[in-house]
Amino acid sequence: MIKAIIIDDDLPSIRVVEHFLSAYPEVELTGSFTDPAEALEKLDTCSPDIVFLDIRMGALSGMDTAKRILAACPDTDIIFTTAYDNYAVEAFEINATDYLVKPIMKSRFDLTMQRVLKKHAPAEADRLRITCFGKFAISRPDAAPVRWRTEKSKELAALLVYHRGSVVSRDEIIELLWPDTEPGRAARYLHNSIYYIRKSLEGYNICPSVMKIAGSYSLVLSESVEVDYDEYERLYAKADKSVADLEALFNLLKHDFMEGEDWEWALLQREILQKRCIEIALRLARLYMKAEELTKAESVLRTAYLKDPYEEHTVEVLLKFYIDSGQKAAALRLYDEYEHTMRHELGLTPEEDIKRLVATLR
Repeated sequence: MIKAIIIDDDLPSIRVVEHFLSAYPEVELTGSFTDPAEALEKLDTCSPDIVFLDIRMGALSGMDTAKRILAACPDTDIIFTTAYDNYAVEAFEINATDYLVKPIMKSRFDLTMQRVLKKHAPAEADRLRITCFGKFAISRPDAAPVRWRTEKSKELAALLVYHRGSVVSRDEIIELLWPDTEPGRAARYLHNSIYYIRKSLEGYNICPSVMKIAGSYSLVLSESVEVDYDEYERLYAKADKSVADLEALFNLLKHDFMEGEDWEWALLQREILQKRCIEIALRLARLYMKAEELTKAESVLRTAYLKDPYEEHTVEVLLKFYIDSGQKAAALRLYDEYEHTMRHELGLTPEEDIKRLVATLR
């Protein structure tokens, strides 16, 4: 995550930059200040990579503030924001990254951000990605994934990724991974697994590390590491999801969480995420049907059905879709599949609502 602060004695100007920055999820706004002296005091706490800085602010000018920031943090990008265009030469003499004249236009702001983000982005070949949806893996684009010395070190790495940035106690880890093992032996297994993870990550020449903190463990990831679960959480938390947001969510959730692993701690979360996949699929299907994109609607509904073949509501929605789109044979095949599954695996028969739907086709 790239960190940014805003320093401007005009509050409406701060709000404009805050609004523009909200379109950049990779940028975290760690502070907005109307007093440059306060911003300088909190520089260590905010740790900015980018500073949006007004030039004319009374007692302490933007130029003086910029010089102090660069003295403390030489790699910081200073982007001046001012209503005056006669400071440009002086601004670039102190190596400012850019100079935005108020009122700031969104297109001009975006151009500046593209340059800054490109500078801060790691080279694609060095980009590390951690996958939690589908097979758990830590990998780079042009390299094989990290190989684990033991299955337990792989499971422990996955557990720490899931709790990334949080502390997991030694007792909790042992209870989850070695519940029936003598405590002394379990502690040795944990110690060895932590060592194996460290060596694997170091061998991959990356920043994340597993570290012991007062008897507890936490996985610390460098800010350039991409974790697909982070993207899921960001998208799912959005109050007003666009079709693109829903599609991105669905493309993550259609793959099982920690796919193929029977780790007890992961099974409950997998079940929760499967239900969310169905929820998102049904929302998308309604939108696709409204837009008459029937192929897409069928695809997401089939995925939802396969996630949980016992889920009555999903089967009913898919049946209605086939009936409404004139696909009688597909509707009957689906019903036969569902009836067979319910009878042979659960000893039940389909619900009356579903039977009545199919009765119209016989």
